[in-house]
Amino acid sequence: MDAIAMLHQHLTAVAAQHGMEATLHGHKHWVPATTDESAYWDDGRLLKLTPAGVPSRPLLELEQDGQGVVRIYKHRESDLTAAFKGRAVTFDWVVAFIAANADAARRLSGRGAPSEPRERTHVLPTPTAPAAGSWEILQAERHQVACACQGRNDACARCDGRGTYQVDGLGNPV
Repeated sequence: MDAIAMLHQHLTAVAAQHGMEATLHGHKHWVPATTDESAYWDDGRLLKLTPAGVPSRPLLELEQDGQGVVRIYKHRESDLTAAFKGRAVTFDWVVAFIAANADAARRLSGRGAPSEPRERTHVLPTPTAPAAGSWEILQAERHQVACACQGRNDACARCDGRGTYQVDGLGNPV
């Protein structure tokens, strides 16, 4: 078993204790020789540490180089990735990272302490179907609407270059 697989095996339980998941993505494959370079094994695997239940938001991604050294591939933020990409890490460093980011992982996965209520934003009312018989009334209504092309497109399917068109009460062009 190579370094990244062993790290994955040992980190699975540690990550779970701190509200994270450790998953290994990708696979190792053989790249045949070309005229420019010799054949080699490409270790295209990434060890991702994500908040539990949120696999689309990795906090840390690790890769293994050709010498078997585990290195940072992507950090939780782009400026941290720029500063630390390619830096070799140890098992102890990764465990410390997990412990330091446990609160962020729980917050992102929604398993942390309840957050303070935010100020409510304006909520639009739920649309309801018109009452029986009002469909005919709405279809008979006519409203002038400004076209998105602003009359610049002579071949516009809605306004034919006029800049405005009419819709019925249901919003259908007429």
